[in-house]
Amino acid sequence: MIRTRAEYEAGLAHLAACDDRMAHIIANCTKTMFDFDSPVAQVEPFEALSRSIIYQQLSGKAASTILGRFLGLFDIATDPSSPGAVPRQTTASAPTFPTPQQVLAQTMEQLRSVGLSGRKAEYLLGLAELCKDGTITRDKIMGLSDADLSKLLCSVRGIGQWTVDMFMMFRLRRPNVLPVGDLGVRRGMTIHFTKTGAVAAKKKNELISIDDMIRLAEPWVPYRTLGSFMMWQFQDMQIPEPSN
Repeated sequence: MIRTRAEYEAGLAHLAACDDRMAHIIANCTKTMFDFDSPVAQVEPFEALSRSIIYQQLSGKAASTILGRFLGLFDIATDPSSPGAVPRQTTASAPTFPTPQQVLAQTMEQLRSVGLSGRKAEYLLGLAELCKDGTITRDKIMGLSDADLSKLLCSVRGIGQWTVDMFMMFRLRRPNVLPVGDLGVRRGMTIHFTKTGAVAAKKKNELISIDDMIRLAEPWVPYRTLGSFMMWQFQDMQIPEPSN
């Protein structure tokens, strides 16, 4: 787990030492992967995974609108700037998300009324049941390896490996995740590691293979999460080639 900015910087230094071109990307990347003001220990798996389900296959604006309406079912305040948000009186201790028990108390009709599809409503209810009965808890997920956590969460309807990878990377700050199913990372690695990368990255059938992703990312271990983030950034970056 990457808990501090110092640990984050140590990971970037490892990547830079592995690869001169990666060092050049890091030097030109202005974004930081984590908000270090939000402790990992406060991550609530039910909230994080529910948000992922709600946002699946929707534009950010549409998903934000549905999320605001969903929270409104429980009289939870939302960001007034968010589409569909209903501002309410709130305090620093006010809840930011319903509990599994509160979601389970809703009918399918109530969940559908906020814009959720029937399938997503079923996914949320299924996840809520697993969180309520103790199958998924914060303490449990913190104690599982990446492989075991992936196995547990991928067994939940509506949650696939990409969602699990994003959860482990951004919410749990696990340092060595390589999201091979993410198109952005794959494109970035194609540009970074192949001579015709910029051209090949525009054609899905010319992207590097998953086996190649795993092999080429081996030097990034134990910081493949940070390497993947750099590849996300690199695919959209306009930076000069490093001088020899």
